[in-house]
Amino acid sequence: MMKLSTNLLTLLCALAITQIATGEDWLRFRGPNGSGVSKSEQETVTNFGDDENLIWKTRLPGPGASSPVVVGNRVFVTCYSGYGESKENVGDMQDLQRHLVCIDRTSGKVLWEKSVPPYLPEDEFRGMGVPEHGYSSSTPVSDGKHLFVFFGKSGVIAYDLDGKEIWRKSVGTNSGIRKWGSASSPILFDGILIVNASDEDQAIYGIEAMTGKELWKTKTEDMANVWNTPVIISPENNPQLVISVPDEVWALNPRNGKLKWYVTKGVDAPSVSTSIVVDGENIIAMGGRSRNAVAVKTGGKSDVTDKNIIWEGRAISTIATPISYQGHLYSVTQGIANCISAATGKEVYKERIPSSLNSPEMRPTDSQPGDGVIRLAPPGGNRRRARNYSSPVIADGKIYQFTRDGTCYVLTAKPEYELLATNQFLADTSGFNSTPAISNGRIFIRSNQHLYCIGAKTQ
Repeated sequence: MMKLSTNLLTLLCALAITQIATGEDWLRFRGPNGSGVSKSEQETVTNFGDDENLIWKTRLPGPGASSPVVVGNRVFVTCYSGYGESKENVGDMQDLQRHLVCIDRTSGKVLWEKSVPPYLPEDEFRGMGVPEHGYSSSTPVSDGKHLFVFFGKSGVIAYDLDGKEIWRKSVGTNSGIRKWGSASSPILFDGILIVNASDEDQAIYGIEAMTGKELWKTKTEDMANVWNTPVIISPENNPQLVISVPDEVWALNPRNGKLKWYVTKGVDAPSVSTSIVVDGENIIAMGGRSRNAVAVKTGGKSDVTDKNIIWEGRAISTIATPISYQGHLYSVTQGIANCISAATGKEVYKERIPSSLNSPEMRPTDSQPGDGVIRLAPPGGNRRRARNYSSPVIADGKIYQFTRDGTCYVLTAKPEYELLATNQFLADTSGFNSTPAISNGRIFIRSNQHLYCIGAKTQ
């Protein structure tokens, strides 16, 4: 009897461990292979807010621009505290701390939290860089059993799902010429953790995920000022690690970091924040002050500019990454909904979304000294600050686009403009810079103050 009970307990534990790594998880920045498109077949709510379809909200230990990731019944998010929480109360850099928080997806209860002291000095909280996004902007990535977190100069840390540290590795402690801090998120490919350490070392690293051993490193001055997250194309057939750099697009071998092909046309700007958009076997790079876009057929060797350029055109986003869905690209930028053809770059629609934030009392206010949150300048007073950092995601045939003031536009994911809802979190004016995660019909979004779980309470 005791032996039977022991075997049953072992089986139940094995099933529990298996369940952690299954289900419709959202394991990295922008979800499945960075596409931003949820694989969930469950219905997602259209309308929500402070008092509608809000399952729970959980106070976070500090602000951050990183996105949540969902692994089984756990949601993970990073934050920072102690320094640079508001412009009026910057604080002392010596007090800066990073945090990794694990939250139960059902109840919103904090299961555990880890604090990580910084490598100092960090980039100062001043100017137009760090104050825009803070010190926790890189989204973690998971293989379903472990979590990998990138904290810039403080390095890369691997944890198990219970918060036990497995390894830690530095990927550089330098500062870029602009001193804008880290923003790119790590990704996984075939047991290799790939980290864009542009700001820390002007390099991309390939690290053995289970051990922290450096497998390869591609370092070049051309990697300076690159804040976008790379993507993997054709992982089973001809794997290519594609990343946008100033004026060019590169494809590296993700197994050894060697350059496979490149085009000498790309984002016409000294810095690149928008990630590559994938459309089948083609990719689109866009962004920059000149707002240009270029579509490229992947594959080939060395310089493929003349034969692989498909079209050149106008970008529909400069910071946030547009989303590709069924042959079209979508984005909402400064209150304008855009849709273009992925095959030709031609405009399908461009519509200004009616705003319900016109009255001054509905707008975000400036930070109050000592309140521990970052707030945005009032709309209209600073157009640069009106830009979205959050990228759109798609679920249940709907596009969800958050703006920095806590508004979420919901549109149909079709090449005909249709606004389904304009939702607002009016009680939270701390700022929303994160991209949502979607799992099993629930939407997870963080502000500089809270993590929210949105969905029908019957789910």
